[in-house]
Amino acid sequence: MKSTDDRKLFGTPIGAAAVAGNIAVIPQTQATVGDGTASVALGFPPETFIARAAGGEPPRGQDMNGLLNLLSSAMQVLQAGWVGAFDAGFAQSIGRYPAGAIVAGVVPGAFWVSMADANVSIPGATGATWQSLFNGYATQTWANGQFLQLANAAVQAVTGPVTFSGITTVPTPTDYTKKQAIGASDADGRYGRLSSANTWTNSQIFNSWIACSNALAINVTSRNKWINFYIDNSDNVTIDLNAGTNTASGINLGWLRFNAQGHIATPIGSVAFLSDISQTTHSGNAGDAGSFAITVYTDPSTPSGRRYRISGQTAAFTGESRQTISLPLTLNGILPGAWGATTFWNVNTSTLGNDQFAQIIGAPTVSSITVNMAVTADPSLTWPCYATWWVEGY
Repeated sequence: MKSTDDRKLFGTPIGAAAVAGNIAVIPQTQATVGDGTASVALGFPPETFIARAAGGEPPRGQDMNGLLNLLSSAMQVLQAGWVGAFDAGFAQSIGRYPAGAIVAGVVPGAFWVSMADANVSIPGATGATWQSLFNGYATQTWANGQFLQLANAAVQAVTGPVTFSGITTVPTPTDYTKKQAIGASDADGRYGRLSSANTWTNSQIFNSWIACSNALAINVTSRNKWINFYIDNSDNVTIDLNAGTNTASGINLGWLRFNAQGHIATPIGSVAFLSDISQTTHSGNAGDAGSFAITVYTDPSTPSGRRYRISGQTAAFTGESRQTISLPLTLNGILPGAWGATTFWNVNTSTLGNDQFAQIIGAPTVSSITVNMAVTADPSLTWPCYATWWVEGY
């Protein structure tokens, strides 16, 4: 066969110009059994194969035109290059799509290939046994994102590492603010080398970290002094000043050391911070209802590195009752068993009085403590009375 041969294309289906009385619409099944009309299920029915004298029915020309029209219409669709979309009803009628069947997708230009026989799964659905007809093919969009385009004048970004096996030559930059590539000879004349000594002739500005493997030494040549920065195996940071030379033969003039906990030491002793010394703040005067004091201690055993002791005085009690006091400072936690209360009177009326006693009800929270005032079984009472309370936390 040659490309110039007549391909018998159906520009119009057979019977397209037939008048209505000369062409029938072929039904799926025969509407009236035995009337001789054709259908898709039977074609020409059995009665058309029986002689009229024996009670048969002759085939009808309208049915022949209708069948030829039906077949040529379907062939015309295929000749036009149409690939149908997935059709669940059609799939059931043919015993499901076979492996290798191709259907069109919802979006024009998308096609799916069946990967299994008896396939009724919906293309594109999760777990469906269909794959894109173009699976594994490179698209223009994909290629643009993967490869450099030689004829593209726009800036192209390379996000992964690039290895050049030969000599790569780049022009000398004309504007160093535009991130142009620079050749080795140009770089030697403009930048310091990392693996060899450099001589800096002007002021240098470092906008980021300066990393060194062991110690950093700065030589002040006009004073013949060396300043050394180093970290020892205990993570202590030391700054020392040497005279003459930066070796064992040099004279050490002094040093300043910071340990990993933030303390500072010098040759004449350690430096104490205010945070290393306990500090107390208070509100009100001694004996005033609602007065309190807060003392802060350094305590490395606590998560915060601090220990807080809060103490205070309740409001007046005039009978058995309890008071919940909001702490003047919200803590992160309460130390185990570190709380208590005692009864306090401004006056003492007799040696037989003052039989009330204060109690802490429940463990204090990080923001409150509850004080209960009770009396003995055979009391001699003096009202009003107060309770002094305390709690420790971090």
